[in-house]
Amino acid sequence: MGIDRRKALERLAGLSPRVEEHLEKIAANPESPSVPHWLHEVEGWLRQMEGMVPHVGKKTAAEWVARLDAWRGRLGG
Repeated sequence: MGIDRRKALERLAGLSPRVEEHLEKIAANPESPSVPHWLHEVEGWLRQMEGMVPHVGKKTAAEWVARLDAWRGRLGG
């Protein structure tokens, strides 16, 4: 069963601020004991987002892939 474009875009837009927030926490507090937890959450959200990308259309998907790649780069991989 497919996901409609609107729902996929809503999910992507909803998770984006969470990813940004956690990446900022990690950058600001790299020695925090919470870093592994934050990393785990970000990885999970990125996987969810990657699952939504095929449902948003070719041009929009390319934009989201670039954004996801940039976030992965900030994670160091």
